[in-house]
Amino acid sequence: MNAYVIPGLKADIDTIALGVPAECPDDVLELVARCWGITSGELTGYCRRGDVPLARHMAVYIMRKKFGMKADECARRVGKRCHATVLNSMRVARDLYDTHKGFREKMIEIL
Repeated sequence: MNAYVIPGLKADIDTIALGVPAECPDDVLELVARCWGITSGELTGYCRRGDVPLARHMAVYIMRKKFGMKADECARRVGKRCHATVLNSMRVARDLYDTHKGFREKMIEIL
């Protein structure tokens, strides 16, 4: 049984991000895209429809936490964005984890 989904045990977003089974940042992009049912091209592109931005926030958060990537490096990985966009994604991902049930479930599912 996955320790992150034991009833009554509340895993925080950082614990989940560190536990994602990825060897490199590209693996994170693939895992997140598959989890959300989108392509990695949509994830790294400029699409803002549907769940794509939510998936992008998740990917950014996991890459920064798991691999300790700098904001500008992470920004390049997710489609040539600026570091401020990455910093905003970090804040939004934390907020979504606390308030958006679907986002939280996807974070746990990706494990």
